[in-house]
Amino acid sequence: MYSSRGTLYHKQQLVITGRTCILGLNIKPGVEGSRTIRIKNEAARRVRMVDKRITTVRVTTDPGLVTCIRKVSEGISKGTPIRNFTVETGEIIRRITPASK
Repeated sequence: MYSSRGTLYHKQQLVITGRTCILGLNIKPGVEGSRTIRIKNEAARRVRMVDKRITTVRVTTDPGLVTCIRKVSEGISKGTPIRNFTVETGEIIRRITPASK
């Protein structure tokens, strides 16, 4: 329903640090308000279903934060230790309202 192949968002970025998942969604144009909230809640629910160790999921649709999450994710994928992104992940987490704790 809300997958990257669906109609409501077309791309996602995520970083997992400890028991927290930081998830950025690129929402398709025209999706607003309560639909965005439902998409974010469903995405958080799915993350927790996939990895039961995750206790907190922070979801954002803010384009600037999604870009930050993508850069951290790309850095980790290239082999940079996540500890090198402590400041960035802390700032992202601080700026996102939790979808779930």
